[in-house]
Amino acid sequence: MANSASDARHSEADIRKALIEANLIYGMLTMPSNMFYSVTLPATLWFFDKAKTDERILFIDTRNIFTQIDRAHREFSDEQVANIAIISQLHKGRRERFVALVDHYFAQGIASLHAHQASIEALCAQLFEALEDKAARKTVTDLKKQWAGLATLEERYAGYLTFCSSPAKRPRKTRSKPTTPPSINCAPPSPPSSPPCMRT
Repeated sequence: MANSASDARHSEADIRKALIEANLIYGMLTMPSNMFYSVTLPATLWFFDKAKTDERILFIDTRNIFTQIDRAHREFSDEQVANIAIISQLHKGRRERFVALVDHYFAQGIASLHAHQASIEALCAQLFEALEDKAARKTVTDLKKQWAGLATLEERYAGYLTFCSSPAKRPRKTRSKPTTPPSINCAPPSPPSSPPCMRT
């Protein structure tokens, strides 16, 4: 509904009060303007949940999160939708889904870096030959050194995936202080609704 409905008085205020007292509102999400083709006014999404177990209401402000389509229209990208939706999962204590999403983004990043490795190395070689300024050449050399760290990053990521896929490496729950982080998610490259490997 329109943002104005959130602070309207008289009967609208009575309706909002009744919804809050009945503990039916799970959360409210404020959207940017220009998200609809027919109207430019910003809107607020209200989410209802009859099975709520507490009296908290989640408020999410996305007024500054959008992808500009053209001068007059905006939308949420798939990544923005995923990032906004994960807030609700964290609010419900489903931390493993947040870790799964981070794993998904990390896997995408590794794949993208690997796909561009050859072209970057070729570009650095061309720039080094074309540039005569020492400072510029040093910048290219530093870039190559930074890019060389990709091998180490890929090696560590492969080790992480191996750890996740090996049940024998997952320690049992004990009362002693763990030597590794308390929660490691072992999600596949695409973000699942429930990661198959989660260590606590």
